[in-house]
Amino acid sequence: MIFGDFKYQKRIKKLTATNLNELKNALDFISQNRGNGYFVGYLLYEARLAFLDENFQSQTPFLYFEQFLERKKYSLEPLKEHAFYPKIHSSLDQKTYFKQFKAVKEYLKNGDTYQVNLTMDLFLDTKAKLERVFKEVIHNQNTPFKAFIENEFGSVLSFSPELFFELEFLDTAIKIVTKPMKGTIARSNNPLIDEKNRLFLQNDDKNRSENVMIVDLLRNDLSRLALKNSVKVNQLFEIISLPSVYQMISEIEAKLPLKTSLFEIFKALFPCGSVTGCPKIKTMQIIESLEKRPRGVYCGAIGVVEEKKALFSVPIRTLEKRAREDFLHLGVGSGVTYKSKAPKEYEESFLKSFFVMPKIEFEIVETMKIVKRDQKLEINNKNAHKERLMNSAQYFNFKHDENLLDFELEKEGVLRVLLNKKGKLIKEYKALEPLKSLEIRLSEAPIDKHNDFLYHKTTYAPFYQNARVLIKKGVIFDEIFYNQDLELTEGARSNLILEIHNRLLTPYFSAGALNGTGVMGLLRKGLVGHAPLKLQDLQRAAKIYCINALYGLVEVKIKQP
Repeated sequence: MIFGDFKYQKRIKKLTATNLNELKNALDFISQNRGNGYFVGYLLYEARLAFLDENFQSQTPFLYFEQFLERKKYSLEPLKEHAFYPKIHSSLDQKTYFKQFKAVKEYLKNGDTYQVNLTMDLFLDTKAKLERVFKEVIHNQNTPFKAFIENEFGSVLSFSPELFFELEFLDTAIKIVTKPMKGTIARSNNPLIDEKNRLFLQNDDKNRSENVMIVDLLRNDLSRLALKNSVKVNQLFEIISLPSVYQMISEIEAKLPLKTSLFEIFKALFPCGSVTGCPKIKTMQIIESLEKRPRGVYCGAIGVVEEKKALFSVPIRTLEKRAREDFLHLGVGSGVTYKSKAPKEYEESFLKSFFVMPKIEFEIVETMKIVKRDQKLEINNKNAHKERLMNSAQYFNFKHDENLLDFELEKEGVLRVLLNKKGKLIKEYKALEPLKSLEIRLSEAPIDKHNDFLYHKTTYAPFYQNARVLIKKGVIFDEIFYNQDLELTEGARSNLILEIHNRLLTPYFSAGALNGTGVMGLLRKGLVGHAPLKLQDLQRAAKIYCINALYGLVEVKIKQP
């Protein structure tokens, strides 16, 4: 388990809670035993229901903590190449969001609330392993409150920059500091625009009013516990810089009686006002009526408790994979006030998801054979190429239109098209080179089948770079790859087909292979079948074939050392 700058180990106890009594017992146990190791875990946003209703019973735990005896410094590993690039889609469309936004405006107009933190779920599809996702996203946003927690109920990958509260257990009192975050604006690659955005956020009345509302709310929450005259605001409207956004934060401090328990602190403060709005209870009711979904760990609390201090974050910028689901949740949202505009708030919500994306530039590629039929130039197997190009454009959220391959062709040979993020299509023509080799070789190392880029043809393919150098030199026709399970996958420029027991077999695409247009055609016709092919199958095959869009089906031999 990872939280902050440490990896925790040697677990000796697990704590969970599904109702108020279990919640109190768990937090009291942590309070009483904080001198014995480290308690690391989370509260779901839904834990608020137990604080509001003593009879509330959850089907799954809304509190989860583990007690550890040791911890060691967590070191950030160098990132050699990217494997994570998710497909992102929303739980609700813009029309539905605008409808919810309009309802919030009515509540604001009627004086039921002054600010509502309206959120939505984004769903992320990826083949990357969660540990790999965590390592990659850290390189985008390495925050003091990062967390990686896995248990039987799901997995949490948090990259939150927001402190919920920090406790320091002194001799005469408990010092508490909280830093609500409210106010966001995009960063820019242009230094002048970037500074202009920062200054705008610093001085914008709308963002300042949002921030000060939450400051007042937290001051009020703290005053319910704090020693007399100890609540004070240390700083207002500080701007902090993150890789993709600027954020506005403020800092409030108070002193609590030494006997104050964790349960009492959470009962007074949870959830943080920055992710609800104010007044808190009424606004949470409004949120529940509109969002109609569990937020989960998002907007709850993640933290660690030890002998002399405790630290909890507000889990924004947080990915969650729930048990029995094969996708990740990413909650995003913004604070809506009477001055808010729906399009801008919708845009701000999506802006908060950009931190997960790898910072690389690439194009989607299709390499096609141009042939002349009936005195007319045409793309061989055009529909298959178009379908694959469109699917990849949708996956990577690249701009495109339905007619992206409908253009006048210039000459026979090879046409390589590259589609960039903005929808620009670049065309490169060249002659089809004669084959220089009919030999293949086996890769010296496995590839990771959990790499999202393996399943799309793009200019980002570092895993095939060395093989393509050998192909270009004519040393081999192709290099055949295999995955960590010793399953054959594909070549650097072709799909693999083996003849075994008079059957033509090709690896499952899920092993780590691209859905090549040539092999897809044979699969549809029933001429080739899928099979889980292992390394030894390459040696026992009666014949070995490679197939791609340019050369078709080519019989090859294994290159001898």
